[in-house]
Parts: sequence; structure tokens; C-alpha cells
Amino acid sequence: MRYLFILLFLCSKAYAIDYGDGTDGACNLSGANIINKATWNCTSLTLNNATVDIGVTSVVTFKVQGTVTITGTNSANGGNGQAGQSGAASTAGVAGAAGGFAGGGGVNNANGSTGSTPVANAGGNGGTAGGIGSAGGGGSGGNHNASNTATQGTAASSGAAGGTVPSASYGAEVSFESTMQGGAGGGAGGGGNDAGATSGGAGGGGGGAIRIWANGDISVTGTLQVNGGTGGAGEATVGGSGGGGGGAGGSLWLYSTGNITLAAGTSLQADGGGGGTGGTVVNTGGNGGTGAKGRIRLDDVDGSVANAPSFAVISSSVSSGNSSVTAYDSDIALGCGTIEDISKKPPPGGPFVIFFLVLIPMILLNRKKSY
Repeated sequence: MRYLFILLFLCSKAYAIDYGDGTDGACNLSGANIINKATWNCTSLTLNNATVDIGVTSVVTFKVQGTVTITGTNSANGGNGQAGQSGAASTAGVAGAAGGFAGGGGVNNANGSTGSTPVANAGGNGGTAGGIGSAGGGGSGGNHNASNTATQGTAASSGAAGGTVPSASYGAEVSFESTMQGGAGGGAGGGGNDAGATSGGAGGGGGGAIRIWANGDISVTGTLQVNGGTGGAGEATVGGSGGGGGGAGGSLWLYSTGNITLAAGTSLQADGGGGGTGGTVVNTGGNGGTGAKGRIRLDDVDGSVANAPSFAVISSSVSSGNSSVTAYDSDIALGCGTIEDISKKPPPGGPFVIFFLVLIPMILLNRKKSY
């Protein structure tokens, strides 16, 4: 007869990372738009010059039962804003695939519109339109990371103000388990009217969001990007409009039960997009501001990752569960259960000893007959 005692200790913070069921097999992804769905269940993962399809609008998650290899240039970048137009609106920078947010569009002979954002006051602010005979101000960059904020759009030479820096940031790395979001869009430049009505350059789109959870090592010998898009240039033939602001960088999370290795010369990128240049006719439009950097979090077995970006948050995957983790697809508590198999006979003292040893035990007795 056997007694199987499962001693379940209270553990209010640690939850399991989900490595998936492997239904997608060995994922070898290479080519434009090849990452065409939000969730992948891989036995192993290789990314080689792979991009996320723009139709994927939510965070991309790779659940990997084994090792991960990243080579070439792989991305979920925000789209670039269109340049300012004569007598027409400029098209906003397309949001980055995998959860980025769109830039603001330029409006003919009017203030630039604000970039899209998941929270209030984080999208880039539009530049001010120039009146008759003047140029427009530049739009500001979109915000994301409080430590690496966006910059303001500059004023036009004729005085129209640039868009101010957004006041809010969002999506802290410690909260990635519950909230992970792409970058906010940049603001559009103000319209100009030196010799005719024009729209400002559109804001760049924010970068997307990618997370890779691996029950094995992660090796990066290439680049993984979730950069913000560049703001469009101001119109420079008629109206001298302002340049658009850059989109904010997105979010990256790499989690490994082994080691994360970044080879020298390779990179993880969540950079803000650059601002567009103001157009010059008689007066010069303001330049767009730069988007804020995004957020990068790296968890591996020893909490040490060489060649990581300076703004990345790095911790140990062994203890990362101590930061109030909410599981996405699993309710099994990592490190909270200990299984002991006791054969032949019950342990001395019976279940009462176990009760006092673990303070608050849950004892499940599974009895099987031996023949």
C-alpha cells in the first residue's frame, strides 16, 4: 500500500509561466509577415528575419518548451508617418503590429492631431498650425517609459508652438504579467500656410509588444526590434508645415529557465522613432520630437545578461515569480508545491505530524492496493 502526500505550501505571489503544449511543433519562422497569429505553442523556436504581420493587433506570445534561437533582423515596428500634404490631410503612422498604437494624422491648415495611446496623456501632442503667411509647429513624440521620455516638437520660425511632451507613462516591466502594451503614437505637426494651406507631417506609430517564454536557453545572435515609427516630414513646397513626432518604442519580454545570451554586436531594441523635419517655404516649420524608449524585461536563471540594453530590467527567472505574477494560461503555482512519495507504510506519527510540520497542510491520501 502506498500513501502519496502532497504538501501544498501557501504561496500568494508565484505563478507558473506557461510553456505551451507544443502543438505548433518546431517553429522555424523566416520572412515578411510570417508571424501571423498572436499565440504560438512551440517545441523549439527559431526566428530569422521574421516580421509580425500588421493584421496581428494584440501582443505576440511564444510559448516554447525548449530552446530559442534569434538570428537576422526580426521586428514588430511602428509604421512611419506620411509627409505633410498640400491641400489634404496626411496619413497617420500605422500602429506597430502586435499591439502598437497609431500616430496622429496631419490636418489641412489646422493643429496636428494627438497620437493614439492605451492610457490618457501618453500619446504625442500635435503641433500648432501656422496662420496665413506662417509655418506650423512640430508634433511631440509619443510616451511610454518614464525613464526615457519623449521630446517636445520645436516651434516654427514664425512662432507656431510645437506639441508639448505627454505627461503620462505606462506599462512598467514589473507588471508585464498582467499588463503588457505597445508604444503610443507620435503627434502630427501643425499645418502651414505660407503660400497655401497644408497639413503637418503625421506622427509615427508606436512599436509592438512581443514576449517569449522558454523552458530552455534563449540565444540572440541577431536583432529583435519593437521600435517606434518615424514622424513624417512637413510639407515643403507650399505651406511650410511642421514635422510629425516619432512613435514610442514597444515592449519586449524574454523569459528563460536557462540562460539568455546576447552575442556582442547584437541587440534588443525598443527605441522611439525620430521626429520629422519641418518644411521650409518662406518660413520653416518646427521639427517633430523623438518618441520615448519602450520597455524591455529579461528573466533568466542567474539574473545576469551581458550586452543587454542599458534601460532593460533584468532579474532571475528562479525568483521572478516573487513579483506578484498573474498567470495567463495556467493556475499552477510554481515552487509552491512539494511532492513526496512514501512507500510501503505511512510515515511515523501519521498525518498529525505532517500537520504540525507544515503548519497549514493539505494532505491528500491516495491508497492503492498492491497485488
